Amino acid sequence: MKKAALYARVSTGKQAQADLSIPDQLSSMRSWCEQNGYEVVREFIEPGASAMDDRRPEFQEMIGEACDSHRPYDAIIVHSLSRFFRDQISLCSYERKLRKNAVVLISITQLTADDHSGELTRRVIAMFDEFSSLENSKHTLRAMRENAKQGFHNGSQPPFGFDVEEVEIIGHKKPKKRLVVNQKEAEVVRSIFSLYIEGSGGLKGVASQLNGRQVLRRDHAWSTTTIHHVLTNPIYRGERLFNQIHWKSGTEKPEGEWVRTTIEAIIDPDVFDLAVKKLKQRSPAMSHPRLVSSPRLLTSILKCGVCGARMIAATGKRNLYHYYKCSTRIKKHLDLCTSRPAPMEKLDQAILEMLADRVFTPERVAAHLAERRQNNGKGATLSDLTKQLEAVRFRLANVYRAIENGIELDDVFRENLAKLKQQESDITSRIAVYEQSPQALTDSIDKAEIATFCSLLRQQLLDTSRSTTKELLQLLVSKIVLNEDHVKITGGRVPLAGAVKLAAQKKKLSTPHEVLNFNKGWRPRDDSNVRPLP
Repeated sequence: MKKAALYARVSTGKQAQADLSIPDQLSSMRSWCEQNGYEVVREFIEPGASAMDDRRPEFQEMIGEACDSHRPYDAIIVHSLSRFFRDQISLCSYERKLRKNAVVLISITQLTADDHSGELTRRVIAMFDEFSSLENSKHTLRAMRENAKQGFHNGSQPPFGFDVEEVEIIGHKKPKKRLVVNQKEAEVVRSIFSLYIEGSGGLKGVASQLNGRQVLRRDHAWSTTTIHHVLTNPIYRGERLFNQIHWKSGTEKPEGEWVRTTIEAIIDPDVFDLAVKKLKQRSPAMSHPRLVSSPRLLTSILKCGVCGARMIAATGKRNLYHYYKCSTRIKKHLDLCTSRPAPMEKLDQAILEMLADRVFTPERVAAHLAERRQNNGKGATLSDLTKQLEAVRFRLANVYRAIENGIELDDVFRENLAKLKQQESDITSRIAVYEQSPQALTDSIDKAEIATFCSLLRQQLLDTSRSTTKELLQLLVSKIVLNEDHVKITGGRVPLAGAVKLAAQKKKLSTPHEVLNFNKGWRPRDDSNVRPLP
């Protein structure tokens, strides 16, 4: 008697939980085998797996056994070819692979001849199965996109930090799902952002600290991958994305196909952006890992003033002395660059003192903020908006007084009243936008706050014993060009105004990342910082 393996499959977990389709498939296949002289030796059941690809554990195990030299069975029995595959090319490929190992594929509801005409028939059936699957997928995705646009959750497992809440909708038989913040998990998410931004251990350090404190991710240990996912998932800043990744290829879809909706934020957007910026800075694609972790202060930002190449750490006289040397001279040839090595300790100290004593002084910071105020002051100021609002409200008060006195309300009167109300609403909105803008933050900073910030920053820069000094320097400075007789420092896009305000409020500059809340270069002008302000 010939031996056979049965393969049953449904596409979704819900179908498997219903416990109807798979038992029916197995019952029909067992009955067919009994009637046609096949002995069932194995049954493979695939609950909730798509037939558009071969990423199915039971399927792969079955194919592996069928192609084994011992050949444990002569045929694979399926209820229909769509249970085996819904992709024509893949179906033909696997069917030929089975035939090479003397194993036949039989569909009990689509019996075909074992010749060329039968093969053609199976290909046509496979084409229709594939077309049907693609059409179903298209309509399902359309419905899921609309569900996401309405603010509901697609899927079963919510992201960490959220729970699923069922919502009854009038006209719908089944309740819809909505994400709500899980306060206990949200605290863990906030801890992850805080540990990563303020710490120096990177993703692994955050995962290690959480696991060491037995703070788990739904009974699972944290890893660098899961920490990275939390730090980069925009849902935590209040922006939920759907249809961003293609489910089959894993590639990102065009942005026009994404569905963006808002949700209650767990992390402030500025804090989220700060974490993402640090991730990019520490990324191997941006900086070599050795440069990020190196204790040498100026590696990755120090450039040769002669040839423009990066200057790297080097030693001399039995490793007793340390220098910065041009990488061109070290890696290519001494004659290709005429620059001289710079004593590491002296240059480090000189750069830090220059930043502390000549760059980030109260005068320079005040000059930069004054320039910001001047640039931002091209539009209406808060004083102008306040005066406009007072004038509109005065006119509205007169209108309301006239109404109380019994004035006749004609169409012109109503139109003027509507215009005044609209003006009041527009000006109020502009004031609200201003109060949340960088300009409002800059305008509110006084000399005492600037002095506090500069004092705290100076202490941080000159205290080289701190592990964060290098990280702070890399945030403040984008490039240092070393010439024979002078040094040119180029500033990065450091958010200075927010740092000044925050440091003044806390009376503390606890992390180098507190200089990241503004979006303009810190230098008042585009030349070197060597010269003092005139």
